[in-house]
Amino acid sequence: MELNKDRVELLCQALESERYVQCRNRLRMDVLSVGSKVKFTYCALGVAIDVAVQNGLQITARNPEDWYYDHSSLPWEVRIWYGFENSNPDIWVDEYETAIASANDDGNDFWTISQAIRARYLKDPDA
Repeated sequence: MELNKDRVELLCQALESERYVQCRNRLRMDVLSVGSKVKFTYCALGVAIDVAVQNGLQITARNPEDWYYDHSSLPWEVRIWYGFENSNPDIWVDEYETAIASANDDGNDFWTISQAIRARYLKDPDA
């Protein structure tokens, strides 16, 4: 499977954008805000799902909304959309190999996770 670097770049930009509020231990959580309008917080993989859906990917799970609550990894369609080899891609944080969800749940912020994704998947190997 070939990595789609343009799509991975969209993910990194989203993680760096401060548009997403981070949560731990779930892909996405509901948070009630002023006016009872439902807002969401996301883990890094939840952001990856949202970016893919916002850019036209249709998830065929029986109920895509349930995926956020019942799983801790990317749906296969999202994994394929990015070209990741597995549903919780590996990155390096502070000289330790870990998975994106683990890095998120261990307290790393989105910026740190984004930089680790860039280093692992977007860095030119010939540079």
